[in-house]
Amino acid sequence: MPVLGALAGRLRPLTPVTLLLLVVPLTWTIRDAADLTRTDTRVTAAAWIREHVRRGATIAVDPSTPRLEGFRTISLALPGPGRGFDPNRDLDRLRDEGARYVLVTGSVTGRVLAARDHYPREARFYDSLARRRPVYRLDPGGEDVGPWVALYRI
Repeated sequence: MPVLGALAGRLRPLTPVTLLLLVVPLTWTIRDAADLTRTDTRVTAAAWIREHVRRGATIAVDPSTPRLEGFRTISLALPGPGRGFDPNRDLDRLRDEGARYVLVTGSVTGRVLAARDHYPREARFYDSLARRRPVYRLDPGGEDVGPWVALYRI
């Protein structure tokens, strides 16, 4: 863009064309920045949890979720190539550790389920959650952007 601006200043007959070329990247920038003014679904979900879940409750959380101040959390490790299976991705184990809820997002769940053949145990964990009715679920849209977020009682 700076080059086009300098070109417009030096070649006066091309100024209208150059300015028109500057409108395209400016439009893209404005459109991309619009999402930055909206609230992330994970932030909205964290606020809902603070208002509706008993303080001090234990919640197992996906790595892409915000910090939940006032709650005990059990982190679920991010699955990935070369990483071992996270034993916390087991509902019985989580219950034994005192967890009463699991908070997951589409950003992790979707990738695991899309690579089910590489992450079969992790996929079974998300499948077991999907068979339950979420206590809370938020899909992007309206004022919220980001991945879907779901809180399950276990």
